[in-house]
Amino acid sequence: MSRKFVLILCLLILSSCLLSTRLSLVEVKASSSYPVHNVNTGLNYKTIQGAINDPKTLDGDIIFVESGTYYEHVVLNKSLSLFGENRSNTFIDGGGIGKVVTISANNTRIRGFNIRGAGFTPWGSDSGIYLRSSNNIVFNNTITENGDWGIWLDSSSGNNTIAGNSITDNWRGCMLNYTWCNSLVGNRMTNQSDCIYLWGSFNNIIVSNIISENGLGIGFDSSNSNNVTGNNITSNFYGITLLSSFNNTLRSNVLDNNSYGFEVSGFLYLDNQLSYFIQDIDDSNTINGKPVCYWVNHNNEQVASDAGYVALVNCTNITVKDLNLKNNFQGMVLAFTNNSRIQNLNITNNDHGIYLYRSCNNIIRNSYLSNNQVGISLESSSENNIVYNNVTKAQEGVLLSDSSSNNITNNNIANNKYRGVLIGLSYENNIAYNNVTGNGMAGIGISSDGKGTLEKNLVQGNDLINNTCGVQLGDTSGNKCYHNNFVNNTTQASVQVSIGSVSYGNVWDNGYPSGGNYWSDYNGTDLLSGPLQNETGADGIGDSMYNRDHYPLMGMFSDFNATPEYHVQIICNSTISGFQFNGTAISFDVTGNNGTTGFCRIRIPTSLMNGAYNVFVNGTEVSYRMLSSSNETYGYLYFAYTHSTQEVIIIPEFPSFFILPLFMIPTLLAIKIYRKRLIIRQREP
Repeated sequence: MSRKFVLILCLLILSSCLLSTRLSLVEVKASSSYPVHNVNTGLNYKTIQGAINDPKTLDGDIIFVESGTYYEHVVLNKSLSLFGENRSNTFIDGGGIGKVVTISANNTRIRGFNIRGAGFTPWGSDSGIYLRSSNNIVFNNTITENGDWGIWLDSSSGNNTIAGNSITDNWRGCMLNYTWCNSLVGNRMTNQSDCIYLWGSFNNIIVSNIISENGLGIGFDSSNSNNVTGNNITSNFYGITLLSSFNNTLRSNVLDNNSYGFEVSGFLYLDNQLSYFIQDIDDSNTINGKPVCYWVNHNNEQVASDAGYVALVNCTNITVKDLNLKNNFQGMVLAFTNNSRIQNLNITNNDHGIYLYRSCNNIIRNSYLSNNQVGISLESSSENNIVYNNVTKAQEGVLLSDSSSNNITNNNIANNKYRGVLIGLSYENNIAYNNVTGNGMAGIGISSDGKGTLEKNLVQGNDLINNTCGVQLGDTSGNKCYHNNFVNNTTQASVQVSIGSVSYGNVWDNGYPSGGNYWSDYNGTDLLSGPLQNETGADGIGDSMYNRDHYPLMGMFSDFNATPEYHVQIICNSTISGFQFNGTAISFDVTGNNGTTGFCRIRIPTSLMNGAYNVFVNGTEVSYRMLSSSNETYGYLYFAYTHSTQEVIIIPEFPSFFILPLFMIPTLLAIKIYRKRLIIRQREP
């Protein structure tokens, strides 16, 4: 249905409403003790219901009601026109009980009343006007101060027009319950919990209403093929929500200053289907002055940089970048969308910052997400990469549900109220090399149903610092956790098993020589080495277990990309900075408390550097131990030094007398450059 056609239709509806009320101008005179008049018969009545019930009142008659307060529960069971003298002072008051006006006949008109005082029955339909019939017009009334709904359109009702009314200060505004082809046009609706709510309703028109300061502006649940055009929806908690609904058309709606402007479907809505995301929503709709980008079945495109809301439904290869998305239920939605790139976004003050549903092989990177209820949500989504993002100040930072094989790496996930990362009923996800700090309940939480299914999530290389709990496992099995740095968490790690649940096979180290995790409160010694820690000599791994960790690390774990193909891993009790690999030599700085002993245990791929090395600390060659666990793939070096700020250089040793002189020149140059840097550093004030 085109926007032009909808507007013309609404004008016709309003015109018919005005024409239908012409006879209200008929002058009626009677005693004040008989203020209700049948204009057609000339008979007068004390009550509205008395006029309706009179057998002489026939379908098509007009009942005129003088100003005053009528404490009645009116049942309009004839096809009458019921006109009040003035809606500012012609009251129908239900006294806080039941329904005030019930319209059960077709082809009625009601205009010019202030209808108030409906009751409240939990899960009931108490309302100012209860309508269960068709082809009625409710026009130019004030409907206010009702205990539950202002207007309730119940099942079996259709083709009704609700136009030009002031519907305010009710508990809830207007309910369309399994109805069709109704028109809500030009109403002013404010200060209610739910303003307009459609349940199981279709082919309705909601046009040119002013909807403000409500809990929910317009809500759809299981309601299809409705048209919402030209509404002003401002300062509500929720603007428009579409849940389990499809093929609704939105045009030229203005959503401003709502806490959460827009929502489609819903997080953990377990019966989500592709059809629930299929809507006809174009960029004539705006949120806080910015166009809505709601794409269905788009491919190989880039979203415009001025979008205020983004939904990608059944799309492929879409680029979204450089946007500010705020104050929606979801800042951004990817539903059934694959192979797309999301980058450089600033996403704040949404319920869910980014929400993925059944979406695969997408990249979310270099984005800032703060003050959302949930930063990034993945539901039934796999093989996505969430990298180099900043996720802070949410209830839950990154949340995975029924999702597998996703990579959450190199993110800063900090200061979230509950958990930095929460993984529920999800499998084979990789949570690696993130900075996870200051989260209220846990840095990383993994939970399941306690049935003993091996979930095989991997938690590795993360810095877990100052969380209430570093890693928290609940009713989950088969996960692996190693090479993490647990520093000053209130509880470093916990495993919780509910009554009747199973939890087994969770592993807290990667065997020897790879090792386990660094625990800041571990007070063991490192005098021995080897898989059984019974060989003489330190190896950077504690000689005794830490809880479930068989090989606790004596220093913090670091992983550096020497080349895109090869990584160098270091266990060290110093602070490491400035790591470099220049194609020949490895260099980095180490810092610690002056006079204390520092150590490094370094794993170097033999394909990067051969298996014999020279190690220099501040230009002085130091001895090192090649650990017995070294093999054709990796060399493991261990060496110690006295702390200050030191530079470490590791270069390969060439055993051939012929090749050695060829290597001396670049080696001496490296040392000379180092010494020059040291002299400059010493001269600095």
